[in-house]
Amino acid sequence: MMTLGPALTGFFFTSSAADKSVNAHLPTITDAPVGSLLNVSDKPGLGSIMAKAVLVEFSDYECPYCKHHAAETAPKLIQEFISTGQLRLVFVNNPLSSHSNAEFLAFAAICSEEQNQFWPMHDALFNSEVNGMGDLMNIANRTNVETGALKKCVETSNRPQERLIADLEDVKKLGLTATPSFALGKLNGNGDAVLQKFIIGDQPIGTFRNLIKAMNLPGK
Repeated sequence: MMTLGPALTGFFFTSSAADKSVNAHLPTITDAPVGSLLNVSDKPGLGSIMAKAVLVEFSDYECPYCKHHAAETAPKLIQEFISTGQLRLVFVNNPLSSHSNAEFLAFAAICSEEQNQFWPMHDALFNSEVNGMGDLMNIANRTNVETGALKKCVETSNRPQERLIADLEDVKKLGLTATPSFALGKLNGNGDAVLQKFIIGDQPIGTFRNLIKAMNLPGK
Protein backbone atom coordinates (compact mmCIF):
# COMPACT_ATOMS: atom_id res chain seq x y z
CA MET A 1 0.00 0.00 0.00
CA MET A 2 1.32 3.40 -0.94
CA THR A 3 1.47 5.95 1.85
CA LEU A 4 1.25 9.69 1.91
CA GLY A 5 3.67 10.25 4.74
CA PRO A 6 2.64 12.42 7.70
CA ALA A 7 -0.93 13.59 7.34
CA LEU A 8 -2.20 16.97 8.38
CA THR A 9 -2.43 17.10 12.14
CA GLY A 10 -5.54 18.18 13.97
CA PHE A 11 -7.28 18.13 17.33
CA PHE A 12 -10.28 16.33 18.72
CA PHE A 13 -13.13 18.49 19.97
CA THR A 14 -14.11 16.77 23.19
CA SER A 15 -16.87 17.18 25.70
CA SER A 16 -15.13 16.89 29.08
CA ALA A 17 -14.74 19.97 31.24
CA ALA A 18 -10.96 19.77 31.10
CA ASP A 19 -10.89 19.51 27.33
CA LYS A 20 -13.38 22.33 26.94
CA SER A 21 -11.08 24.62 28.87
CA VAL A 22 -8.10 23.60 26.72
CA ASN A 23 -10.00 24.27 23.51
CA ALA A 24 -12.01 27.23 24.78
CA HIS A 25 -10.46 29.48 22.11
CA LEU A 26 -11.82 27.24 19.35
CA PRO A 27 -15.38 28.25 18.39
CA THR A 28 -17.89 25.50 17.66
CA ILE A 29 -19.77 27.28 14.85
CA THR A 30 -18.30 29.96 12.60
CA ASP A 31 -19.30 31.71 9.41
CA ALA A 32 -17.45 30.46 6.37
CA PRO A 33 -15.48 33.20 4.60
CA VAL A 34 -17.57 34.90 1.93
CA GLY A 35 -17.16 33.14 -1.38
CA SER A 36 -16.01 29.82 0.08
CA LEU A 37 -16.55 27.12 -2.53
CA LEU A 38 -15.82 23.41 -2.52
CA ASN A 39 -16.31 21.24 -5.57
CA VAL A 40 -18.09 18.08 -4.42
CA SER A 41 -19.03 16.59 -7.78
CA ASP A 42 -16.50 13.75 -7.54
CA LYS A 43 -16.91 13.00 -3.84
CA PRO A 44 -19.17 10.30 -2.36
CA GLY A 45 -22.57 11.70 -1.53
CA LEU A 46 -25.73 10.48 0.13
CA GLY A 47 -29.12 11.93 -0.70
CA SER A 48 -30.70 13.63 -3.67
CA ILE A 49 -28.45 15.41 -6.14
CA MET A 50 -31.33 17.91 -6.41
CA ALA A 51 -31.11 18.85 -2.73
CA LYS A 52 -30.66 22.56 -2.11
CA ALA A 53 -28.39 22.16 0.90
CA VAL A 54 -25.22 20.17 1.43
CA LEU A 55 -23.35 19.09 4.55
CA VAL A 56 -19.72 18.19 3.95
CA GLU A 57 -18.17 15.96 6.61
CA PHE A 58 -14.39 15.92 7.14
CA SER A 59 -13.68 12.77 9.08
CA ASP A 60 -11.31 10.02 10.22
CA TYR A 61 -12.41 6.38 10.56
CA GLU A 62 -10.28 5.90 13.70
CA CYS A 63 -11.44 9.07 15.47
CA PRO A 64 -13.67 8.15 18.45
CA TYR A 65 -15.70 11.34 18.11
CA CYS A 66 -16.24 10.64 14.41
CA LYS A 67 -17.44 7.16 15.36
CA HIS A 68 -19.86 8.64 17.86
CA HIS A 69 -21.21 11.06 15.26
CA ALA A 70 -21.67 8.20 12.78
CA ALA A 71 -23.55 6.12 15.35
CA GLU A 72 -25.68 8.77 17.06
CA THR A 73 -26.14 11.90 14.97
CA ALA A 74 -25.79 10.82 11.33
CA PRO A 75 -28.84 8.48 11.42
CA LYS A 76 -30.98 11.37 12.69
CA LEU A 77 -29.68 13.66 9.94
CA ILE A 78 -30.53 10.99 7.40
CA GLN A 79 -34.04 10.53 8.76
CA GLU A 80 -34.90 14.21 9.15
CA PHE A 81 -33.16 15.91 6.24
CA ILE A 82 -31.48 13.55 3.79
CA SER A 83 -34.34 11.09 3.23
CA THR A 84 -36.69 14.04 2.75
CA GLY A 85 -34.60 15.44 -0.10
CA GLN A 86 -33.60 18.64 1.67
CA LEU A 87 -29.95 17.82 2.35
CA ARG A 88 -27.12 15.98 0.61
CA LEU A 89 -24.28 14.57 2.71
CA VAL A 90 -20.77 14.53 1.22
CA PHE A 91 -17.78 12.77 2.79
CA VAL A 92 -14.19 14.03 2.73
CA ASN A 93 -11.33 12.02 4.24
CA ASN A 94 -9.13 13.63 6.88
CA PRO A 95 -7.05 10.80 8.40
CA LEU A 96 -4.93 12.14 11.24
CA SER A 97 -1.28 11.16 11.50
CA SER A 98 -1.85 10.16 15.14
CA HIS A 99 -4.04 7.25 13.99
CA SER A 100 -1.96 4.43 12.58
CA ASN A 101 -4.76 2.77 10.56
CA ALA A 102 -6.68 5.86 9.46
CA GLU A 103 -5.07 6.14 6.05
CA PHE A 104 -5.54 2.40 5.40
CA LEU A 105 -9.22 2.66 6.30
CA ALA A 106 -9.67 5.69 4.05
CA PHE A 107 -8.15 3.70 1.19
CA ALA A 108 -10.61 0.87 1.90
CA ALA A 109 -13.60 3.20 1.68
CA ILE A 110 -12.31 4.88 -1.48
CA CYS A 111 -11.73 1.50 -3.15
CA SER A 112 -15.20 0.31 -2.13
CA GLU A 113 -16.67 3.33 -3.88
CA GLU A 114 -15.39 1.84 -7.15
CA GLN A 115 -17.77 -1.08 -6.51
CA ASN A 116 -20.66 1.29 -5.63
CA GLN A 117 -20.38 0.16 -2.02
CA PHE A 118 -18.93 3.28 -0.39
CA TRP A 119 -21.69 3.88 2.16
CA PRO A 120 -21.99 0.27 3.36
CA MET A 121 -18.22 0.18 3.82
CA HIS A 122 -18.24 3.65 5.43
CA ASP A 123 -20.80 2.48 8.00
CA ALA A 124 -18.99 -0.80 8.64
CA LEU A 125 -15.62 0.89 9.17
CA PHE A 126 -17.10 3.22 11.78
CA ASN A 127 -18.85 0.31 13.50
CA SER A 128 -15.88 -2.08 13.56
CA GLU A 129 -12.35 -2.44 14.84
CA VAL A 130 -10.09 -2.96 11.82
CA ASN A 131 -6.46 -3.84 12.50
CA GLY A 132 -5.32 -5.12 9.15
CA MET A 133 -6.23 -6.69 5.85
CA GLY A 134 -7.81 -9.76 7.47
CA ASP A 135 -10.34 -7.65 9.36
CA LEU A 136 -11.01 -5.62 6.23
CA MET A 137 -11.69 -8.77 4.18
CA ASN A 138 -14.20 -9.90 6.81
CA ILE A 139 -15.99 -6.56 6.53
CA ALA A 140 -15.92 -6.76 2.74
CA ASN A 141 -17.65 -10.12 2.86
CA ARG A 142 -20.39 -8.63 5.03
CA THR A 143 -20.90 -5.61 2.77
CA ASN A 144 -20.94 -7.32 -0.63
CA VAL A 145 -17.58 -5.86 -1.63
CA GLU A 146 -15.55 -8.17 -3.88
CA THR A 147 -12.51 -8.98 -1.76
CA GLY A 148 -9.95 -9.59 -4.50
CA ALA A 149 -10.61 -6.28 -6.23
CA LEU A 150 -10.66 -4.43 -2.91
CA LYS A 151 -7.35 -5.90 -1.77
CA LYS A 152 -5.68 -5.13 -5.10
CA CYS A 153 -6.97 -1.55 -5.08
CA VAL A 154 -5.89 -0.88 -1.49
CA GLU A 155 -2.43 -2.40 -1.92
CA THR A 156 -1.39 -1.44 -5.44
CA SER A 157 -3.62 1.20 -7.02
CA ASN A 158 -2.71 4.88 -7.20
CA ARG A 159 -6.38 5.91 -7.21
CA PRO A 160 -7.01 5.94 -3.44
CA GLN A 161 -3.81 7.88 -2.86
CA GLU A 162 -4.82 10.45 -5.46
CA ARG A 163 -8.25 10.87 -3.85
CA LEU A 164 -6.73 11.20 -0.41
CA ILE A 165 -4.28 13.86 -1.58
CA ALA A 166 -7.17 15.81 -3.09
CA ASP A 167 -9.21 15.49 0.10
CA LEU A 168 -6.34 16.69 2.27
CA GLU A 169 -5.87 19.67 -0.03
CA ASP A 170 -9.52 20.57 0.57
CA VAL A 171 -8.98 20.22 4.33
CA LYS A 172 -5.95 22.49 4.15
CA LYS A 173 -7.74 25.05 1.98
CA LEU A 174 -10.63 25.37 4.42
CA GLY A 175 -8.53 25.03 7.58
CA LEU A 176 -10.81 22.35 9.03
CA THR A 177 -8.18 20.17 10.66
CA ALA A 178 -10.35 18.97 13.57
CA THR A 179 -12.14 15.64 13.34
CA PRO A 180 -14.97 15.61 12.83
CA SER A 181 -15.61 18.95 11.15
CA PHE A 182 -18.46 19.95 8.88
CA ALA A 183 -19.20 22.61 6.29
CA LEU A 184 -22.82 23.52 5.65
CA GLY A 185 -23.93 25.33 2.54
CA LYS A 186 -25.97 25.22 -0.65
CA LEU A 187 -25.37 23.46 -3.96
CA ASN A 188 -25.11 25.82 -6.92
CA GLY A 189 -25.92 23.30 -9.65
CA ASN A 190 -22.38 23.28 -11.02
CA GLY A 191 -20.97 20.74 -8.60
CA ASP A 192 -19.90 23.35 -6.08
CA ALA A 193 -20.95 23.72 -2.46
CA VAL A 194 -21.30 27.39 -1.55
CA LEU A 195 -20.28 27.17 2.09
CA GLN A 196 -22.02 29.19 4.79
CA LYS A 197 -21.16 27.67 8.17
CA PHE A 198 -18.34 25.62 9.68
CA ILE A 199 -19.27 23.24 12.50
CA ILE A 200 -16.44 21.89 14.62
CA GLY A 201 -16.58 18.69 16.61
CA ASP A 202 -19.02 15.95 17.56
CA GLN A 203 -22.09 18.13 17.97
CA PRO A 204 -25.62 16.96 18.91
CA ILE A 205 -28.40 16.72 16.37
CA GLY A 206 -29.94 19.93 17.72
CA THR A 207 -26.95 21.97 16.53
CA PHE A 208 -27.32 20.67 12.98
CA ARG A 209 -31.11 20.87 13.08
CA ASN A 210 -31.12 24.55 14.04
CA LEU A 211 -28.59 25.53 11.39
CA ILE A 212 -30.31 23.56 8.63
CA LYS A 213 -33.76 24.86 9.51
CA ALA A 214 -32.41 28.42 9.52
CA MET A 215 -31.65 27.95 5.80
CA ASN A 216 -35.43 27.84 5.11
CA LEU A 217 -35.19 24.93 2.70
CA PRO A 218 -38.16 23.67 0.69
CA GLY A 219 -39.58 20.31 1.71
CA LYS A 220 -40.79 18.76 4.93
